[in-house]
Amino acid sequence: MKDKIIYFSGTGNTKLLAEKLGELLNVEAHSIEEKIDWMSYLTNSRRLIILYPVYFSVPPMILREFFDHYAVALENKEMICIVSQMCYSGDGARVVEDFLPSSAKLIDTHHINMPNNIPNIPFVPLATSGGIRRKVSRGLRKLTKIADGIKKENFKRRHTSKFSILLGQSQRNGGLKSEKSKKSSVRVNDDCISCGLCVRICPTNNFVMENKAVPLGECTLCLRCENKCPAKAITVIIDRPVKRVYPGPGQSVRR
Repeated sequence: MKDKIIYFSGTGNTKLLAEKLGELLNVEAHSIEEKIDWMSYLTNSRRLIILYPVYFSVPPMILREFFDHYAVALENKEMICIVSQMCYSGDGARVVEDFLPSSAKLIDTHHINMPNNIPNIPFVPLATSGGIRRKVSRGLRKLTKIADGIKKENFKRRHTSKFSILLGQSQRNGGLKSEKSKKSSVRVNDDCISCGLCVRICPTNNFVMENKAVPLGECTLCLRCENKCPAKAITVIIDRPVKRVYPGPGQSVRR
């Protein structure tokens, strides 16, 4: 059996890391959104490498639900966790073990800084196209070093100090409550052009199309719809006008 990679990515940062890591290690990398035989894929793995973007210093809801659904296949597995983050998340990779079966063993953890993908945070503007490229380049260089360590089986649980856990907990304390309320707070304004893109790309099927897109209260806060909407008509976490969107790693900023 070989190592295998599973990941969730909202706007492309983690997808880029997962696919690049798959190339570096010569192992399969699959998004949890794919329709494959997950029970077989997970069971027939020597070791699992999990990648996800940190939301409130926890894995996204959609990934936590995935862990619950396939808990039997995750039992007694060795795990490596790599998270993408805007700047810091405390113990954002370590915390994944809180959502895995108790028999699973987390042996290696890493944090990689990637570009901000929240388009309308006050005082935290999106990077320019050049800024995105530079941050992505640094992230990929770190990923190459991580891959070298995995090949050599130089494993270490990083960001597990009391201070890191405290930083992570400080985000989770209010974040998990906010997560519940934000799940149903997606807004679609009258600029919606009824193109149906959000319906097609939402990982949780949170939209139906009536006269315009209508959210159903099942948002996982990945921001894919907000950043992909051609009319900039959708807001997810913050109800402020969207002037610029995050295009994903390696793309030019769209105004």
